[in-house]
Amino acid sequence: MAQLLHQLLYDLRQRCCHLLAELGQLSPTLAAEAVQYRDQMAARLARTGTLIEAMLADPGLQDPLLVRNYFHDYKRLSEQMHYVEAGPVLALKHFGKDDLAMTRVVARVCQEINFPYRAPLCATLSAHYYWALPRMDLIFVPCGEPFHLLALADLYHELAHFLLERDLRQLVRPLLRLIDKFFNRMVKEARQKGWPAESVARFDERRRQWKRYWYAEFAADMLAAYWAGPAFGWSNLRLCTNLGVELFEGVDSHPADAARHAGVRSMLLQTGHGAAAAQIDVRWAELVALTGQQPPTEYDLVYPPELLDQMATLLCSSARNMGLAAWCGPVAAAGPHVTNLLNAAWDQFHASPDAFAAYEHTELTGLRQGLGLPPG
Repeated sequence: MAQLLHQLLYDLRQRCCHLLAELGQLSPTLAAEAVQYRDQMAARLARTGTLIEAMLADPGLQDPLLVRNYFHDYKRLSEQMHYVEAGPVLALKHFGKDDLAMTRVVARVCQEINFPYRAPLCATLSAHYYWALPRMDLIFVPCGEPFHLLALADLYHELAHFLLERDLRQLVRPLLRLIDKFFNRMVKEARQKGWPAESVARFDERRRQWKRYWYAEFAADMLAAYWAGPAFGWSNLRLCTNLGVELFEGVDSHPADAARHAGVRSMLLQTGHGAAAAQIDVRWAELVALTGQQPPTEYDLVYPPELLDQMATLLCSSARNMGLAAWCGPVAAAGPHVTNLLNAAWDQFHASPDAFAAYEHTELTGLRQGLGLPPG
């Protein structure tokens, strides 16, 4: 076992040296944001390299009683290397004007919402809509997004995942306690009513789904609605029309679109956007009618409206306590204000969809100028 691990560590050291060399050979004309990010990732790789060298020099590596512990350490270092290679190195090697544009948009958003961490880098390389690597301070964005406004509110959802990965005490643990408390009550009431054992047992299955993945998606949606206001509600509806298939059926990693819509509505109500929430509900009803779909049996037991409302209340309170800024209407700002822009864009789209393309081009041109970017 020790011989295999010894060989693997040498392979890992070679990979680490190669990635450091790749970062060192990047174009000297990289934008300042990318240079800062490169230096951050290079420092992280250098620390990883130091740990690899220390393991190779440690005589305990030859101890049969310790080798398994060293293997677990190797696995963590290898995983770190994989994430750097698949995320930061890929993004930096292809970093261009569109990536810079999105990076500056996200940086401005982070200022507006009082984001408590360093603004992440953006890479317009995604073939799977928006997604984030919080541990690598990186957001992947579809390649066409620098030229459109209506989907940009999804950036707030991705930023929320950074908080959910890092703020366990303030956000995640209270949410998990809330979910347990809710399902404990549901199980108790079901038993008191004499429900069949298999029906009661399904509550534990639902609890597991909520606590493993679903809470994070609901929470990211709600925080996005807290920060971006109605723009995120409309963006979410647009996403469901473009990429959604089954509105009332979830999967292991993501809850049903209809439930996510209800969660966004709960947060919009919490933040005083009741009128906009009602307008979004009207369009949602039209979408349901167009699909001809209906909620399956026990849908409200899988996605209890009461639990969604409780989550929105808790997250709204937690966000305020953390100093995060909710969008409650147009804000006076020096320079461009992205959240204002996105909400105004949706208003304009609803008022005159046929003229929206020209409006969008003008607004994007102004945004780029305000962020110090060359014309698109």
